[in-house]
Amino acid sequence: QVMNKGQELESGLALVALGRLVGRAGAAPPGSRGRELRSALGKVVSDGSPTRRPWALLATGIAEDRARAAGAGPALGTQALVQLRLEQAPSPQEAAAAAIALGLSGAKDTAPNVASGLRNGDFYVRGLRALSLALMDARQYLPDLQVIAMEPIYRPYLLRDVATALALMGDAALVDILVTKLAFARFMPDRVAALSAMAWCDDPRAIDALLFVVKEKRMGTRRLDDTSRAFAVTALGTLCGRSALPWNTRFALDVTWSAAPPTLTDPRVGGGVLDLL
Repeated sequence: QVMNKGQELESGLALVALGRLVGRAGAAPPGSRGRELRSALGKVVSDGSPTRRPWALLATGIAEDRARAAGAGPALGTQALVQLRLEQAPSPQEAAAAAIALGLSGAKDTAPNVASGLRNGDFYVRGLRALSLALMDARQYLPDLQVIAMEPIYRPYLLRDVATALALMGDAALVDILVTKLAFARFMPDRVAALSAMAWCDDPRAIDALLFVVKEKRMGTRRLDDTSRAFAVTALGTLCGRSALPWNTRFALDVTWSAAPPTLTDPRVGGGVLDLL
């Protein structure tokens, strides 16, 4: 009922909950409600409104991931439907959700289709396509992701997601790529992008490079300022934290947002603890 009659956010969260139920029922005996639930979710994926389809696609990926973990085989019809939505997506949000859904479903045969959008289009979608390839363990595209990580252009969300994808694939060269990028960064945005990506590289060798930025005043002929140090400290916290969530997430709990001091959040200059990631 909430899925069908709720407002956008309520309906979206209901779809995600439905996806978890579908996944739980995925390996259940015949005659269970799994088929009925999957049909309801698939109907939104194929015929739902533009604002609801991204939620339904994400829910479909969650369902497939949980079903596979429970021992169920791949739902080829569902994967074909999600791939069709990726090809025909009218918005970046829908394309991104379809890409992640394919990654969560482990649909390796769709990897060429997912990888076809790595080099052009919306930076946000390109990054999530990279994550999709990592989720389905499509290691043949690792060199393509390395090339994107080395590009000297400020695209922080794309670099973060590509670095995360490379880390998920176990790329041993990622830290070397990012340290090289940091050393040759001519402008602040390039340096910040490299530092931010180190937070997601999952490699302890990045610690020395980040500590260098924190402690030293210069890198070669270039001065290291407080902004660089702030991002290096943030990257250290994320890299060394044991939680799957960013290190500053716990500071956001129970915050009275309407009265948050600038030390917590300062959108004007992005200097608050909660604005750093």
